[in-house]
Amino acid sequence: MKIKVCIISLFFLFSCTENDAKLNIVLPKKVEITPSLINLGKISKSEQTELKFKLVNQNQERIKVEKISKSCGCTDIRMNSNIIYPDSSKEVSIIFNPKDDSGDVTKKVVFRLSNKQFLTFTFQAFVI
Repeated sequence: MKIKVCIISLFFLFSCTENDAKLNIVLPKKVEITPSLINLGKISKSEQTELKFKLVNQNQERIKVEKISKSCGCTDIRMNSNIIYPDSSKEVSIIFNPKDDSGDVTKKVVFRLSNKQFLTFTFQAFVI
């Protein structure tokens, strides 16, 4: 019985190897955040800070930012459009107002895109 199983397994292994070489699998490209993490270091709670980053679309189709979720009301997000065209990037600006924060803080902004992708931008600071 073991010999039959081995022979059948070898048959399938060698019969698939030749066909696998002919497969041309193309994985979809993604949208990326550059940079995805910014550390602001020490900042004053009395001053607003602006952060800038890019959403980079490597796809051959336009992508729409469908929803933006923030971890707090202390961030204001600015984009001139919610469409990212093929092979291009979109600059995003965040205004962080740390007036109610102190010490080490980590904040996140999550983007839901039309290609069903979720992107997370994170920034950190030490608020004094």
